[in-house]
Amino acid sequence: MKKRGWKLNWGMFYFHRFWRLTPPYMLVIVLILGLQQYCGSGPLWSQIQPQDKDACTNYWWTNLFYVNNLVYARQSCLAQSWYLANDMQFYVISPLMIIPFYFNPLLGFASCFVFLQ
Repeated sequence: MKKRGWKLNWGMFYFHRFWRLTPPYMLVIVLILGLQQYCGSGPLWSQIQPQDKDACTNYWWTNLFYVNNLVYARQSCLAQSWYLANDMQFYVISPLMIIPFYFNPLLGFASCFVFLQ
């Protein structure tokens, strides 16, 4: 920030992250929940199939907007996807925790303490 000043395109800051993560994330949801049933067979195949297809059909939009760990958290589409939502939420608020360090380290620590509580 000292080199470039405040010339940061905040729209691209968030859009780049969304565009980089969302297409592969949605592809995994489509492949695992839509096509996995046709990719194997055997006596134990029914046990490894996802049991949450109804939840994914109804609440897929929570994964798209990265709020699946807050909204309908019990009906998750993919069990491990809570981390992507958590990571995206921290990324959204990260400027509010990082920018105060530019002005004063004590102010930066205070803002981090407030957000991490």
